Amino acid sequence: MKKFKLLWQVLRYTGTDKIVSGFIVFYFIATFFIMISEPTITNYGDAMWFSFVSFTTVGYGEYLATTLITRIITAFLIIYGVIVVALIPGVLVSYFTEIKSMKENDTIIQFLNKLERLPELTKEELETISTNVKNKRYKL
Repeated sequence: MKKFKLLWQVLRYTGTDKIVSGFIVFYFIATFFIMISEPTITNYGDAMWFSFVSFTTVGYGEYLATTLITRIITAFLIIYGVIVVALIPGVLVSYFTEIKSMKENDTIIQFLNKLERLPELTKEELETISTNVKNKRYKL
């Protein structure tokens, strides 16, 4: 549950939550209209399965879109679904890359601040800096 909350916070922070929320609403509405318009799909569960298999582009072939309206709805569902499925990993990678970059920049800034005040540092602090530099703890 923690990971889901973190994912949702990242999506909210980046503004992607509106796209994902919109897709979820569209998914259920599209599923309802697919159930109504497709004669081979007799219940909502089968329509949800057809919608899921379509937007993930798995396409098992258990159900086919035979009517024009179902084909149109399915085409929009697939396009929207592919965009959302591709968008989420991109947003997450970008977000965590940015966080890592910010942490590295903070480390560099802290190191430079210590270098600016070298005369004020104690011998122990100077030795710590020296050891960290030798161990490449400070990334420049």
